[in-house]
Amino acid sequence: MARRTRKNNVNKNKKTRKQRGGRKLNGYMKFAQKTRPEILNANPSLRSDVVAVARKIGEKWRALSPAEKARY
Repeated sequence: MARRTRKNNVNKNKKTRKQRGGRKLNGYMKFAQKTRPEILNANPSLRSDVVAVARKIGEKWRALSPAEKARY
């Protein structure tokens, strides 16, 4: 019995994800990129508190209506 090789699973595109440009950002990530500087400008004391900034971004995202989220 001949052994089967996995030719289909071989990565023909040898470029890494970084070289290809990565994935597209989802709506939340686009919103977070836009909102993060606004939050940091309004609250300079949060510059070193990444978790607090992420919480505020999440609160703002959850407060948006589905129509507003669709923009992103």
